[in-house]
Amino acid sequence: MLTHSDILKLREWSERNNTKVVFKFKDYPYRLVIEKMIKSQDRDGRTVEWTRAFGTKRPHQVIASLPIEEIVIIYKNTGEEEKVNLKQLLKKIS
Repeated sequence: MLTHSDILKLREWSERNNTKVVFKFKDYPYRLVIEKMIKSQDRDGRTVEWTRAFGTKRPHQVIASLPIEEIVIIYKNTGEEEKVNLKQLLKKIS
């Protein structure tokens, strides 16, 4: 499970490494995206208001409360995509 401080570390890691981390949830129309900012997007990649997508939940609460379908790291420099699980993601940022 991710904590609030893990989310902040992940955002810093993502900005430093020029990546985009996308959390896709099972049977849910919105995604949690972490890059320079933490935001919510629809399935087409359009940014939507956080409260519309996740209500008043903070990012770590969203991840804890919704079943994760997949986590994708997109390396912006190369366009390469890497699918990881939560344990692998935590290892990368530590």
